[in-house]
Amino acid sequence: MTEEELASIRQRCENATSGPWISYIEGRDHTSGSNFIITGSGEDIALTGATNADQDFIANARQDIPRLLAEIARLRRTPVKRKCLNRIARNQQRKKQCSISISFLAGLQIKLPDTTLNNKNDIRTRDFKIPRRLDIRRPEFFAS
Repeated sequence: MTEEELASIRQRCENATSGPWISYIEGRDHTSGSNFIITGSGEDIALTGATNADQDFIANARQDIPRLLAEIARLRRTPVKRKCLNRIARNQQRKKQCSISISFLAGLQIKLPDTTLNNKNDIRTRDFKIPRRLDIRRPEFFAS
């Protein structure tokens, strides 16, 4: 998410009626009347067509979104966390490239060093055919 997107979200939070917002559901939070959200300024917000879960989500978003924005800012200020996230992104890209390379090689016949030999000077090889349908997550693929 870009800084501009985060700034837009932050601006919408600042423009909204102050919090906290509290959801009141008839039968759960009070005994008579309709469902509503009370805001930090004391004004009620009445929703029509919203489920109880929708109303709870909307009311809690007023408190949750600023906290999420603060957590994103904290994580972005932490260089170790950013470095880890960049490493994860690079690894995901490498996996994608590896998958593309393996797909390209599928069906080829190649010679591999025979790793089962005890003598490192022995340069015998064994034939190996890369299967057309290749699942590199299966360990038996690499077994001799």
